[in-house]
Formats: sequence, C-alpha cells, structure tokens
Amino acid sequence: MGYTGKPSTACLSCRQKRRKCDHAMPGCSQCLRQKIQCPGYETDWDLRFRDETIFLATGTSKRKANQAAKRSTPSPPNFPSRAINIPTADTALSYFMVSYIDSTVYGSYLPQLYTEAVLQKPGQDAFVTTIRAASMAALAKRHQSRETLGMALKEFSTALAQTNASLADPSTATLNATLGAVLTMGLFESIVSTGKENIGNWTAHTLGTIALLRLRGLEQLSDLLGRRMCIHAAYNIRVSCINRAVEVPKDLIKLEEDFYKAFNFPRAVRDHYSIMNRTCSIKADLKNGLTPELICRALETEHDADLFIQGFSPPTSTAQEGSRSTSPPTPRQPLTNSVMLHNATGAPLLAMMARWLFGMSMLRLVLNEIVWSGAPMYDGHPEILQRMYQVSGGLHGKTVSEHFQSHLAAYAVGKISQISRQVLAFAPRFLNEEDLVPHFTKMARCIVLPLAFIQSSPCCPPDIYQEAKDLLMRFESDIELSQGQFAATVLYTSRLAGEWLPLHHMI
Repeated sequence: MGYTGKPSTACLSCRQKRRKCDHAMPGCSQCLRQKIQCPGYETDWDLRFRDETIFLATGTSKRKANQAAKRSTPSPPNFPSRAINIPTADTALSYFMVSYIDSTVYGSYLPQLYTEAVLQKPGQDAFVTTIRAASMAALAKRHQSRETLGMALKEFSTALAQTNASLADPSTATLNATLGAVLTMGLFESIVSTGKENIGNWTAHTLGTIALLRLRGLEQLSDLLGRRMCIHAAYNIRVSCINRAVEVPKDLIKLEEDFYKAFNFPRAVRDHYSIMNRTCSIKADLKNGLTPELICRALETEHDADLFIQGFSPPTSTAQEGSRSTSPPTPRQPLTNSVMLHNATGAPLLAMMARWLFGMSMLRLVLNEIVWSGAPMYDGHPEILQRMYQVSGGLHGKTVSEHFQSHLAAYAVGKISQISRQVLAFAPRFLNEEDLVPHFTKMARCIVLPLAFIQSSPCCPPDIYQEAKDLLMRFESDIELSQGQFAATVLYTSRLAGEWLPLHHMI
C-alpha cells in the first residue's frame, strides 16, 4: 500500500484510458458511448489508499534501466565552440593560388613552380619564401589587415636575403625557381604598393631580370615554364621602360634576337614587343620636347598597334616611309596569332585575348595622348596632317583633306573614344551568365588597369569616363577587388608618375 496523493474521481475505465469522465450514474457517458459496462466509482477511502505497489515497482525498474543505459553510452567529446584556426600562411597561400593569380600570367607558371619547390628540391627555399610573402600580402590587401601585412613584410625580408644567396651561387642562379623568385618579388611590390612609393623597388627587381635572363642563356627556353617566364620578364621590362620614359636596353633586344634564332618564338609576341620598343623610344625622346616628328611617329605606331589588334603583323617600315598597307586581314590571321600566343604564355584563351587587346589598347591610349598634347602647338602642321591622312586610309601624296585642318585634338579624342569603347565592349565577356543575377568573374581583373587608364585620360569623353568608373566600382563588390576604388581615382598626372603600379599585376 502507498499513499498516492489526491486521487482522480473518474471511473476506473476513464482513469486507465485518461479520458474525461462525467461521473454520471449509474455509469459514465464515455463508457456508454464505447458500449462497455462502466466499472463504477470507488469510495474516497479506497481512492486514497489504493494498492499501487505494482505501478511503483514498474516505475522504479524503468528509472534504473534508463540510468544504466546512460552510464553505458559514452559521452560525446566536448568540442570547442570556436571555429578551427587555420594558420594564416595556409589560408593566404590557398587564396593566392586559387583566386588571386588565377587567370593571370603569373598563374601560368607560379603554381607549377611552387609544386616542384615543395617537393624539397635543393636551392628553392628562396622561391617558397617569396611565394609565402606575396600570398600573405595579397590576403592582407583583401582584409586590410596590418598584422598580416607585417607578417608578409617579414617574410619578404627573409626571401630577399635567400634570393640574393641563390643568385650568388652558380648552381642555383640559373634555376627556374630563382627567376620565379625575382618575378614574384616584383609582384610583391605591386601588391603592397599604394601609389608610386614602390615603383623604384619594382623597377629594380624588373631590371634585375635582364642579367638573369642573359645568365640563363638559351637553355632557359628548353622547357615550357622557362619560355613562359622569359616572355613575362621581357614584357615587365618594357612596361618599366615605358613608365620611366627610357629606351629598351639594347642587351635585352640582342638577347631576344638570339632567342628568336634558336627558338621559333610566336610572331605575335615578337610584333607586340616591337610596338612596345617603338613606344619606349617615343617616350624617351619626348623628354627632350614634343616635335612634329615625334607626333608622326606616335601616329604611325598607334596605327600599327591597331592593325596588330585586328590580327595583322605590323609593318616594319619606319616613319620616313610612305604609305601603309590597309588591306583587310585574312580570316585565319587573328586565329593563328591567338593560338600561338596561347601556347606560348599558357593563359586561358579568353584571358589571353583580353590581355592582348588591353595591352595594345593602353599603348594606343598613351600614343594618342601624345598626339592630343601636341594640338596647341602643331595643329595644322602639314607633315602631321599628311601622316594623319595616311594612317586614316588615304593615299600617299594626295592633297590633305580640309577635314583634318585644326582638328589634331579632335582626331586624338576620336581615337581614344574608339579604343575605350572597344575595351568596354569586351567587359561583358567576363560575366557569369549562369547566375540568376549575372556577376563578373575573377577573370575580369585583367580589365582593371585599362579602365584606370581610360578614366584617367584627360581627353576621355564624359560618358565613357562614367561607364569606366561604374565598372570599377562594380568589380569591387562582384570580385572583392580592393583595388577597384583605387583604380577609379587614379589621375592622369598620377599615372604619369607611376601610380598605376598597384594594378599592374592584374593584367
């Protein structure tokens, strides 16, 4: 017997089935509806002291069984609630290789070089450390982290010492990894730059590759990675020369001539470099003052760059020669150039086409800005007008059209508008159309520097200027581009001073 507390006054049937009993006499309505005999109601005394021994024993047995089961079941481990702490260096390396340099020229050789280096090949510590420095700098730029940037600078200091040691050792100086370290140092300076303060260091690393290319000799062309780095190094050297307004070093040109004889370099690469060489020469001579002869050279070089974009091999004639070939390109020429350049640089086809177009477009912008700047002094100059007429499709020796009289600036502005619209028209190719709301992919970064050139041009039409700025701001959100805001605010005078450096590695 046991006291069970305040009892229920329902009939036994309703109590067992937990139904609401109405206590009707002689039997409740629930039992009546169920068509069963109502067992009736117990007295108050019976209810208070009913025999619950069986029920109490059953409850006790269940509690003991549950407690035993809990003791036999192992407790789950007490995991910390915070996220797993992945080392910054690993996070940075993953971001750098997968997102930052993918679809750039660096992406065509750095990942493979790094894979070879981590296999513990001797003499490649400098390259690994340089990659680590550049990757942490890229991550710091993305998150605006001073702490990560400090780690990157510390790694770079170590990498610099290791690279100098590799260059001093004849057994490691000619390795692909050593050249890769030097090129990555230039990339590091470009990443951490906030303007022109790093241009000197970048130039030093870039020009240092000339001696290294000479030291490596023809053997560097024996493998694909060597050829890709050689092409990239030569391009960077020319960009530096254009920025500093100096001639391309003659020893580099001589070295490339030896390369051309020993290896069938793509004609597109050679012609591209030829136009860059001529632009460097014009910029160098410009330091002595703008002359009609310089404007004529700028007009011709820009025209040849335009033909190159269309798939032409630019003519080799000089400014003193007469007419230019204006016959339309054959349908196979652009495709041939594209395939050859693709095979040489290892870039994705779309990215390769974009860099080809954008690189030449920026040269054309620079050359037309030179023409534009000569308008106040030489508008109506007969030699300039004659050259303008020739590159515009006229016949040599024909009387100059009055259309060009006093329109030197208008000619340059028209050309700049045409070039800018070609660049802007290429931008939609970088959209990911599969998304519900199309957004730009990371490959669109290669258009950032050309857009910075366009929006900073002093003779850019207002509508094009605004479209370029809007695109740059959209890139900042679509592809998490921290340099988008910077590119949208670069000024013409700043560009001439080299403040394009933070954007150089994107193309």
